[in-house]
Amino acid sequence: MRHFELQLALLQKIYSPYDGIILYIVATSPMSKGEPVAMVGRFGKDNDI
Repeated sequence: MRHFELQLALLQKIYSPYDGIILYIVATSPMSKGEPVAMVGRFGKDNDI
């Protein structure tokens, strides 16, 4: 059995104008430039958990 070490590196920090929860991530290929890669659900006054 071979063990491989995954080395991760920070590519870019991305900030959101609001807090939320990730609803889904698109993991299909190919993707075109400008397509959304994830959807974030926003918490609001009317729908707080």
